[in-house]
Amino acid sequence: MFNKLKIICGSLVAVLPAIPLAATALPVAPQNNQPLNPPLSEQREYDPEVYRLRPSVMPPLPESRQAPDALISPRGGKVNVTLRNPSNAPMLYQAVGDTDARVLPPYSEVTLLDLGAPQTITVTRPEGKLIMARAEEDAEGMLSVTLEPTNNFDLDSNTVRISREGAVYLY
Repeated sequence: MFNKLKIICGSLVAVLPAIPLAATALPVAPQNNQPLNPPLSEQREYDPEVYRLRPSVMPPLPESRQAPDALISPRGGKVNVTLRNPSNAPMLYQAVGDTDARVLPPYSEVTLLDLGAPQTITVTRPEGKLIMARAEEDAEGMLSVTLEPTNNFDLDSNTVRISREGAVYLY
């Protein structure tokens, strides 16, 4: 008999830690007989200062970090940009907000007219390789960007940013 009791108690000790404890939430009575949600007439007004974004650490804009790579003169808030691909690799480009992603075939160029300034143009190669962009203003005041494949990570620049004033940044 004592052995049977020993076996039963021993098996309970082994099984009890494996039984999970159930969590229960008990309702808490409001203090001072106040309702959980006060009526709208008693709720605080929206205070924009409470929800105002606090200053945080933000990286500086390219304009404050580097000198422009080129300068152009926007006309009526619009700029014209020629993208040149002198390589044998196709490239994808997009003037953010003005065009969808498009293909720039090998050994070709495309001119984007009347883009709004400020403007961001992104360029990628389908296989994800690096691109070196060079920007200059041509004789007609148009921005000309030459896009070439590179293996040098330090030369990689797949974004063209044109400020409202016409400063061009490559990064």
